[in-house]
Amino acid sequence: MQYTTFCAANSGKGFFSYFNTLLNEKDQKIYYIKGGPGSGKSTLMKRIAAMAEDAELILCSADPNSLDGVRLPKENAILIDATAPHSHEPKYLGVGGTIIDLGEGIIPQKLDKAKIISLSEEKSQIYQECYRILESAKNLHEGVFLPIRKQADMKKIIAFGDKFLKQNALWEKREGDTLADKRFFSAISPDGRITLSNLFSELGKNIVVLEDRFMQSHLLLDYIEKKLTSNGIYHINGYHPLFGDALLQHLIIPEVSLSIVSKDGIFPLEISEESVAKTINTQSYINKTFLHDHKNKLIFIKRLERELLNLACDKLMQARTIHMKIEAEYAKGCDFDATESLKTKLINNLFG
Repeated sequence: MQYTTFCAANSGKGFFSYFNTLLNEKDQKIYYIKGGPGSGKSTLMKRIAAMAEDAELILCSADPNSLDGVRLPKENAILIDATAPHSHEPKYLGVGGTIIDLGEGIIPQKLDKAKIISLSEEKSQIYQECYRILESAKNLHEGVFLPIRKQADMKKIIAFGDKFLKQNALWEKREGDTLADKRFFSAISPDGRITLSNLFSELGKNIVVLEDRFMQSHLLLDYIEKKLTSNGIYHINGYHPLFGDALLQHLIIPEVSLSIVSKDGIFPLEISEESVAKTINTQSYINKTFLHDHKNKLIFIKRLERELLNLACDKLMQARTIHMKIEAEYAKGCDFDATESLKTKLINNLFG
């Protein structure tokens, strides 16, 4: 089976990554793909993914058409784009981590240095503007929606969470270490606010939808996630891209083929009706009087947050356009044949 995720996000904290959680060189082989823009890093990873029976394709939030990495469970290997902004180096070079340097194919004399520097600085400026917008959206959300948790009936949430765990055979403790993967299933991207909706039916076919009009589904998700961790049950946390690791947005529990997803009206969710096992109105856990008195303000702030994210997506679209120009400049000075032996050796190492 192949499926897609994000392992990094354009967030209110700037560029936020979980790639460090993947890079365990003691238990698997890590291939660090180096090379400038347009040197063929994503193309190589797509080529390898196409040859694998099972693969997690890790998309780039700056361009969901490109790959930041590929995880190959059967080959016990991970390939990652190890260049900025998620720069990584092997910890145990040669025995745990291997560098694949596609930069060997670059011919510096053929590159327009001044143009590449100018375009790179322009792109960097746009990213700074984007992250300022996202920081504003994050602060707006935290100032208005997070305090609502004081209006939440936690006894109700805990009672429902316990009932939910028991109904889905998740109440009993498992033997062994607790396992949890950290990912993003949504992204603030140049293609807009997106959600990898197919992922839920691929990894957790029975889908529970949390209707989250006032952005409080994380309270229930947090409680269930803590219980899963305590019980030693493997799960995949899908964090909210605006907040990095501060807010759960979705949760997948493969053992019982279950996905719990937030429908917040900001990130689109495309799920067929027949896939939905249950819908929960999280608004019912919030003080009704409070919601009645603040309803219009909350709706306005949510709409404003959505528009700020749209502005950030526009900035990312501008940055991608400039990045493509940078790639075109580097392509003029890339000898792709010069690195073909590196690629062939890597493929042979992976698949024999």
